[in-house]
Amino acid sequence: MLRERWELFAAGAPGGLAGLGEVAEVRQAGDGRKRLVYLRRTCCLHHTSTEAVRCASCCLTGREERLRAYAKRA
Repeated sequence: MLRERWELFAAGAPGGLAGLGEVAEVRQAGDGRKRLVYLRRTCCLHHTSTEAVRCASCCLTGREERLRAYAKRA
């Protein structure tokens, strides 16, 4: 149900939001609950950051690594 709501929201959002990333399902490491996360396909300009820190959904990080990182988050 949550995925359908996301798809409805993304389809109506301005700027092609649906094309900028994908929704993926992860299982929480702690309690095993499923949740949706957003994996961006576009860069938020990491290369311009003076700290050079990648965010959790950074498209410069592999998909599986991002999903593992999201699963570890509470």
